[in-house]
Amino acid sequence: MLYLGTVADHENIVPELSIYCEGKLPWVNIHESSKSFPQAPTRGA
Repeated sequence: MLYLGTVADHENIVPELSIYCEGKLPWVNIHESSKSFPQAPTRGA
C-alpha cells in the first residue's frame, strides 16, 4: 500500500490491483489493466 505523496515520480506507476472496490466513490477511476476486488483478495486470487 502506498500513501499519497510518498512517491515523487508517480506518473510512471500503474497499480496492479485495487481492493475494497464495492465501496468506491463514483468519481474514483480504477486503471483498466489492474485487477479489482470488492473486498480484500484471498491467496491465490
